[in-house]
Amino acid sequence: MRNSIYIFIILICLQFGSCIRGSDKDERTEKEDSLLRVTEDSVYNMTPNALKMINKGLKDAKDSLTYYDYYLQLGKFAAMQTQTSTTKYADKVINFAKRQKETPRINGLLATAYSIKSSSLYIFQKNIDESINLCKQAYKLLMKSDNKNHAPDLLANLADAYISKNKIPEASFYYRRALFLVDSLKLPSEKNVSLYMGLAHIYQILGDNKQAERYYYETEKHFQGLKPNLKVYYLSNAGSYYYYAKNYKKALEFFLRMKSILSERGMKGSFDDKLGKLDLADIYLNLGNINKAIVYLNECEPYFKKIKAKDCIYYANSIRLGIAVKQKDIKKASNILKRGTVSPPSLTEIVEIRNRYARKFYEQCDNYKDAYKSLKKSINIEDSIAKERQYMRASEIMMRFTEDTLSLHKKIEIQQKDITVRKTENAFWLSISIILILILGIAFWFVYFRKISLQNDIKIMQLKLLNARNRISPHFIFNVLNNKITSTNKQEADELMMLVKLIRANLDISRNTYISLKDELDFVKYYINIEKYILGDDFEFILKVPDNLIISEITIPSMFIQILAENAIKHGLKCKEGKKILEINVSNNTNGTDIIVKDNGIGFDIRRSNNSSTKTGLDIITRTFAICNKSIKYDKYRFDIHNIIDEHGKIAGCENVLHIPNIKQRK
Repeated sequence: MRNSIYIFIILICLQFGSCIRGSDKDERTEKEDSLLRVTEDSVYNMTPNALKMINKGLKDAKDSLTYYDYYLQLGKFAAMQTQTSTTKYADKVINFAKRQKETPRINGLLATAYSIKSSSLYIFQKNIDESINLCKQAYKLLMKSDNKNHAPDLLANLADAYISKNKIPEASFYYRRALFLVDSLKLPSEKNVSLYMGLAHIYQILGDNKQAERYYYETEKHFQGLKPNLKVYYLSNAGSYYYYAKNYKKALEFFLRMKSILSERGMKGSFDDKLGKLDLADIYLNLGNINKAIVYLNECEPYFKKIKAKDCIYYANSIRLGIAVKQKDIKKASNILKRGTVSPPSLTEIVEIRNRYARKFYEQCDNYKDAYKSLKKSINIEDSIAKERQYMRASEIMMRFTEDTLSLHKKIEIQQKDITVRKTENAFWLSISIILILILGIAFWFVYFRKISLQNDIKIMQLKLLNARNRISPHFIFNVLNNKITSTNKQEADELMMLVKLIRANLDISRNTYISLKDELDFVKYYINIEKYILGDDFEFILKVPDNLIISEITIPSMFIQILAENAIKHGLKCKEGKKILEINVSNNTNGTDIIVKDNGIGFDIRRSNNSSTKTGLDIITRTFAICNKSIKYDKYRFDIHNIIDEHGKIAGCENVLHIPNIKQRK
């Protein structure tokens, strides 16, 4: 599904065109510049007279530079019409430009040729590393030309290439760098639209739906003003977003709109059209319309095999597997898996689609061993995405710091120039200027150390929480369960597979720093349901909470209530004779949320407990609250633990109190 990024990459080069104003001898006239811009727009919008305008430009060219400007447009037109490589067009221009003396216009022409060649290598999966290197060379040349306005488009190309190599932090960096350039070069805000879509795509890969929705929303506001190719790109990515959200009907609406636009533009049979049909095949498969899925798959799969588009072939083969599983054709599905296909792509989301269909097949065959292996692959993919999300957040922090630093440097530079202009004035004004420079220098260091302090706080909190949540390696547990599954009968295997899935749910919860109170309590109830068999029939669990709607809106640090419930059972109730009671009370008002976990056990005595897990759990709660409270001025997080004393002065249990202020946290 993520292959949809190819829809845009070759077209984005059109914005980064060869309409370059030179200087001195290689400067175009206003008429020449206007004609080239009109031609470029015609190619970009695939108008009927585009080829005619290109041929006229080639025929009327009065110098080599003008000729090669139109020759590049011919290469772009050919690529969009036939979806074939543009390398031969780019190489011819590169050979010409390298023989010329360096000028701003020559730099721009060479940068355009490098960019077109880079896109061709990227789209047809020949050499992604070379594509990235060419794109970087093009960027350096572009910044030495008088056509810097197309630098954001080139950085977007570079980001897309990094996405294809699954290097998400690097892709995020270049998209954000492109946004920064749009602002610093004072370009029209419309330039941001394609960049918003790129960032939405990245957050979609990372599973951060909130950020993805944010950038899709920014794009939607400009939809009517988008050019046709950008509309196609947006509809494709938005459709993919709903696909991964499992809203297949909504996804179908977007993909059908995309198909309609491609048809209107006369692009039936193009790479974009075939890719859209591949997406539709998967959508119809998940909607249960097998016949339509087969029709669309048959229309596009031969094309991808012909041009050797490896990722698309892999995806199409995965859909074939899904169709066989849906039809319960065990023999056909087995043959697809045995024959295999091209090597897996670097985009983990495509691999996960195939993995999901394979897992359904194994479950149909009661092959729990391979089903478990498939499930483990999915968990490893999610772990990888979680790590990428951490790297990306670190990259974002550094990007913001870099932008602040650049801004301060510009202010200092302006101030220094002001001093030079005013050097003949009296000492008073000179002193004032020096003081301003010192103030700006102090401000620079203040921003720097503030960023360092923020990074340290984030790292400390993440490391402490990660350390606590990984005390038992989930991979070790899965290996033990795997050995058990292969040596038990079907009924026990079913039970163990359910346990594996429940452990995975636990990993999903513990991976998030903050979760909703409802999700936390649901997990605690499951945990207690398991423990009650150990505690016996005289155990009673009492839960008093507000409506589900209320607790769904309350956000708390994950696993905190579970830690307190586990301590109550392990150290308070297991050692008690007779009736055992564990009670959780939740109350919410304008002052925040109070959560009380209490038991009627033997009480809490830190001197008696030698169990490090108890101390670690309570230490995590107190330290996390201390870090969170640094940024809160008024109502703060609070935690208290004390014994309950009965009317005879004896210990009658233990009570833990958590106070959560009314502050929304990021997951």
